[in-house]
Amino acid sequence: LGLGAGGASSVVSSSRGFAAPVAEEYDYVVIGGGSGGIASARRAAQYGKRVLIIERGADRDPETGSRRGGGFGGTCVNMGCVPKKLFYTAALHAEMAHTATGYGLVYPHIGEKGMKFDWEGFKSRRDAYIAYLNKVYESNLDNAKVDYVKGRATFVAPKVVEAGGRRFTSENILIAVGGKPEMPEVKGIEHAITSDDFFD
Repeated sequence: LGLGAGGASSVVSSSRGFAAPVAEEYDYVVIGGGSGGIASARRAAQYGKRVLIIERGADRDPETGSRRGGGFGGTCVNMGCVPKKLFYTAALHAEMAHTATGYGLVYPHIGEKGMKFDWEGFKSRRDAYIAYLNKVYESNLDNAKVDYVKGRATFVAPKVVEAGGRRFTSENILIAVGGKPEMPEVKGIEHAITSDDFFD
């Protein structure tokens, strides 16, 4: 007999001879660990509610290879605001280095061919920073006493959700899964990419 959250049984034998998961009960279940979902979950926990977040994480589209899903923090942290600001800051440093000579500053490592941009090094540090932020979100959820499960959520019955081989039930379920870019059917669209692809 397995034990779920709070010591509740998580499996039970059925008349057919196999174990069926018993739904663990929460006051509030949030599907999606982006900015909105996490903010809502933490606020509910502040009011003393027993809260669960289900976050699918990121994977790859088998046909296109494009990233699907964000992870804790959603699009903003993983493929939007945060990487955008890092790219912008890198570009700003490059621009300042090029114009610095006009202000009497000389960078001897910048020759006639211009400066070298270490793309792989930049990407590695960017990815490490985003992974750090993901862990910060998890730590904040722990501090707020919000439970979380990593996996794809599926409704299997009214007010019952399955994820990670477990089932959860609640009278209040928020679907906060965000969205994905839509590529318009226009000429030349095959040459375009989305911000999800660019910041991947």
